[in-house]
Amino acid sequence: MTSNSDVSADQHEAARLVGGTEQPTESFRDLQARRQQYFERSEDSSAQKLESLMRYMSRQDLAKLSCYMDVFDKTTGVAGSIMECGVYFGNGLMTWAKLSAAMEPYNYNCKVVGFDTFSGNIGESESDQSDQAGIHKGTGGYLADSYEDLLECISIFDEDRPLNQYPKVELVKGDLRNSAGKYIEHNPHALVRILSLSVNLYEPSLAALKAFLPRMPKGSAIVAFTLNVPIYPGATLSLLDACGVQDYSVITPAKYPNFNYIIL
Repeated sequence: MTSNSDVSADQHEAARLVGGTEQPTESFRDLQARRQQYFERSEDSSAQKLESLMRYMSRQDLAKLSCYMDVFDKTTGVAGSIMECGVYFGNGLMTWAKLSAAMEPYNYNCKVVGFDTFSGNIGESESDQSDQAGIHKGTGGYLADSYEDLLECISIFDEDRPLNQYPKVELVKGDLRNSAGKYIEHNPHALVRILSLSVNLYEPSLAALKAFLPRMPKGSAIVAFTLNVPIYPGATLSLLDACGVQDYSVITPAKYPNFNYIIL
């Protein structure tokens, strides 16, 4: 039940170009290797590299970041927190968190909550079956044992933001089919500003939608990373069964077509 939101953007674009099989072309693999080698052999210090990310970031990853910024900006002023369903290594989680800290430093009521098993996919069902292979499909896919690492990341993040006496980022470990509903039980006050779905599987995605959609006010956003993608039919089916699409515009940004969103 982990996320594909921070898998290589080059790999996603390659998958689109070769029919959605998630098999990067040789030219994409070569480019990824060259970019990695350039990063590793740079004589800059680690601190200098962190300050020069545009030297190393791909145009695809920059486009993806701008999509996060677009949705964050479109929901500015909407009450609620951000639910990241599928954390993986934490790229999406911390993108939302840092956007919140940088762009709305005093909005202490907006939390970023990450849901993941931290042990790979759980909850594959018949609705997820497809005749197309995927690198991370099936039980145990998208495995990232990143929980402890992210706690350290969050601790560092907390040192560099206003109002850090108020918790901003929370990790919820467990099966989303259970943890989403339990979160609402334990937080009856919670509203949801952005629901980010990147688990790809039908049952976990549907559980998140059922738990959080009633808490989403007008102007809030659902973000989904694999809509209309034949490898992961469960992502689309969960949305159709939870709320349908006929009453909404489902946006696919031309700059990064795996980032889909709906403004409610």
